[in-house]
Amino acid sequence: GNMTIMGREGTLILRIGDTGGGIDRDLLQIAGSKHFYTQQRLTTGKWYHVAFTYDQPTGRAVLYIDGEKAAESVWDTPQFDLSDFFIGKIAGFMWGERPFYGKMSEVRMWTVARTANQIKQNMLNVDPASEGLMFYYKLNGTDQFKGEDGKWYTRDASNHGMNGLSNAYGDNTSELRYVTLDSPVAIN
Repeated sequence: GNMTIMGREGTLILRIGDTGGGIDRDLLQIAGSKHFYTQQRLTTGKWYHVAFTYDQPTGRAVLYIDGEKAAESVWDTPQFDLSDFFIGKIAGFMWGERPFYGKMSEVRMWTVARTANQIKQNMLNVDPASEGLMFYYKLNGTDQFKGEDGKWYTRDASNHGMNGLSNAYGDNTSELRYVTLDSPVAIN
């Protein structure tokens, strides 16, 4: 009914549905100080490229599905703090963790709002050295490593200073779970 893709609870979250809040379970939503969602329903068993841009100076917030604008709003979200930023669920949240029941092939975060053309041109590939790329997790299983603390992490392919993504499941003492696909991800 409510699956968190990523974000920081109370500030800005990208999620699918919020049945308790009146949003159908197959609709992509941005929630935080305001809420907006797409009209396009997501279909189980299909790959999508999902992008969200937020330009803080103008407040323009846009959701894209497969490179096309799917919803837009204007926000006044404060500076984004990554201290409690989660991918795949909101750990320790008072109303439940709301895990994402799906697969992700990669996750990217930028320090600049990407243009519609940049999003469309880079849906399946991006140069890890791109300016403004804050972190880039390929989630293919080849970049995971065991840290000195004994926990498992995924290496940031951008090498822009993020020290790995902590395993969002359990206590991080086991390897992250990856699924090998029969064929590469394709966006139609």
